[in-house]
Amino acid sequence: MQSIRFAALVFMSLACLACNNLSKQEPAREAIGKRVETPQSWQESGPDDTATLNSWLENFNDPVLLGLIAEAKVNNIDLQVSAKSIEKAWLLAARAGSDLKPKLGVAASRTQYGFNFDSYNKSFSYMDTGLAGQLELDVWGRVREGAQAAKMDVQAAQADYAFAQQSLSATIAKNYLKIIEAKQQAEITKKHQEILKETLRITRARYDNGLATGQDVALNSANLAAIEEHLLNFESAERNAGRALELLLGRYPGALIDVADALPTLPLPPTAGLPAELLERRPDIIAAERSVAAAFNRSAQAKAAFLPRVILSNQMRGAARHLSDLFDPVLFAWKLAGTVMTPILDGGLRKINSQIASVEQEQAVLNYAQLSLNAFFEVENNLYLGEVLSDRKATLIEVSRQSAMAYKISQIRYMEGEIDLLDTLTIQREAITAESSLVSIKRAQLDQQIDLYLSLGGNW
Repeated sequence: MQSIRFAALVFMSLACLACNNLSKQEPAREAIGKRVETPQSWQESGPDDTATLNSWLENFNDPVLLGLIAEAKVNNIDLQVSAKSIEKAWLLAARAGSDLKPKLGVAASRTQYGFNFDSYNKSFSYMDTGLAGQLELDVWGRVREGAQAAKMDVQAAQADYAFAQQSLSATIAKNYLKIIEAKQQAEITKKHQEILKETLRITRARYDNGLATGQDVALNSANLAAIEEHLLNFESAERNAGRALELLLGRYPGALIDVADALPTLPLPPTAGLPAELLERRPDIIAAERSVAAAFNRSAQAKAAFLPRVILSNQMRGAARHLSDLFDPVLFAWKLAGTVMTPILDGGLRKINSQIASVEQEQAVLNYAQLSLNAFFEVENNLYLGEVLSDRKATLIEVSRQSAMAYKISQIRYMEGEIDLLDTLTIQREAITAESSLVSIKRAQLDQQIDLYLSLGGNW
């Protein structure tokens, strides 16, 4: 009875120690909240409307783009690697939880021994078989904390996969838009190339009639050669973007991809005043938060390792000299035991493991905090950039309109001899630049829209 009371007192003391150690774990979100003060809404004001978040890609109204993204989600190799990470995380979680289940093993052996004393020689054979089972009672939650950490790792891997899908979709869309822009820039260049060819023809005719100088002919020829060089650059950019897109699709990069001829219409932007809680939809932030939770679980697991392990074991064995007698119930013996095991000296291993877990926990919290701040920066920056690009586009539309009008007038004045060729070519170059810049700003707006929804964790 005294032994039972002593054992009960020991277990109660150990339980109190365990509760004291594990209760020091503060929730992950509370720890994170001490480092990141999130705003209730973005700086811009306006009605709250998140409907466009779930259909932004469809709003581009480009079935070719949607088809390419669907293809990439099946064939992209990097995405397949990310999917394997989820599979591995599930297996690791299963392994971590396996210690909560009973273990059962079977063993069989045959032993032969003998004696050799002078003229006495004798040998014997001995066979035995048995079943052995073991179950650890996870009194302090050490195994459960490890299994829970592994589950958090699975959720983090799933979130990373979702973010990889989103990033892939955004990258495909941007490369797709690059190809279209390059095509449109090439078309603008070809149009002005034809104008320069006609201007050169007229200039040569005027030169033959003594109405133009050799300088005019040389200047026009130089501008035509420059335009041809620009055309080669745009065609090269189109092929390079095409190969990059094919690589994302898992195709051979042969620059043979077909895209639309014009940039899609800019979708309506998300309504201003979106709540900061939308960042909780971002898969990369969810993954970081799950990593924080896993780090807290592993810290608790490391602390629980200081406490004794309680293991139940049982054994049933049979032994006989002959195989026919091996399974005779009379020859079987069984044993049931309970073991409390705790290391006394381990070279400081448990203490070091606990310190490592604490450092990793702090690292996970800091990483989450920095990622959250980066996310706020990305959203705020993209919202502001959208306004800037919109103002620039309006300005460029007017510049392009006025430049085109000035070029038409300059052509007439040149034909009438009121201005020289240099003035005409200068005005033409400004018109080309304005038209080209307008195409570039349209693509920049589309890229900004993609980046904005990526920063908001938009549904792809």
